[in-house]
Amino acid sequence: MTALVQHHQGFTPAQLDIIRKTCAPETNNDEFNLFIESAKGYGLNPMKRQIMAMVFSPKDPKKRRMSLIVEIGGLRAIASRSGRYRPAGDPTAFEMDAEKTATNPLGISRAVVTVFKQDDRGQWHPVVGEAWWDEHADVTDEWAWNDQAGKRQPTGKKTLSNTWGKMPRLMIAKCAEAQALRKGWPEDIGGLYEQAESGGVWDENMLPTEAIEAHATEVRQQMIGKRAGEYAIQFAMGEPIQMIAPGQIYDRIAEYVRGLDTTMEVRDFRARNKEALRRLWGDDKDAGLSISEMMDARTEELEREAENEAA
Repeated sequence: MTALVQHHQGFTPAQLDIIRKTCAPETNNDEFNLFIESAKGYGLNPMKRQIMAMVFSPKDPKKRRMSLIVEIGGLRAIASRSGRYRPAGDPTAFEMDAEKTATNPLGISRAVVTVFKQDDRGQWHPVVGEAWWDEHADVTDEWAWNDQAGKRQPTGKKTLSNTWGKMPRLMIAKCAEAQALRKGWPEDIGGLYEQAESGGVWDENMLPTEAIEAHATEVRQQMIGKRAGEYAIQFAMGEPIQMIAPGQIYDRIAEYVRGLDTTMEVRDFRARNKEALRRLWGDDKDAGLSISEMMDARTEELEREAENEAA
């Protein structure tokens, strides 16, 4: 019994603990057990970051589901073990007839990847996978505070994730190749998804722990209605915290601070929002300095007014 416990599925208890924390952090016990068994069945090692588990809608029991996320190299490895896989001989074919926009910088409409599978008679047959940009690109709606509505609302703008913006050809090509591999080897690869198909949660340059933390951060932001890049600002004491988009934060703070009547109110606002203002400076030094200088100028202005009244 002891030996089985110490090396369950080839992992020690300490390794299993690391795997759960880094590769399957939101799984419940049943999902984690299934994840480990699936990794074993597919011959993929979570400790080598070959397979991860993503839980969608973790807070909604009716919608909750776990998906297995595998890098493209892992999918190729599974197909190769069949002995009937041959990689594409030609480069990925891209159709570039879409309009170039902020969410499609190269104007890619789709990517097509062809791999080859050998049948029982030894004949090789092409297996084609295609991925359409508008179905796979990691594009999200931008949200911002609406003063009239008194709540956050979609602005009508959409944003493309950093990874898809930096490597658009690579990302859409991986989606197309994953489609081809699932089509050609459904019994071996069915139910597995490449990282690019997972909504851009994991960046290939991230360590596993960094990637999982990025995902955890995104989940927390969704739970509190926050979009990445926004800043949590509390204007008047006792008022609800508002999420302010980067492009609006200077104007919103300037408008509020100009309406303050004492230096104490300016200092209080600054102290209550210290962390948000520090993060803004870290994200955008110029914007952070501009806001700091604006508040300094307002403080000096109020001090002069107080001195004049006293005189």
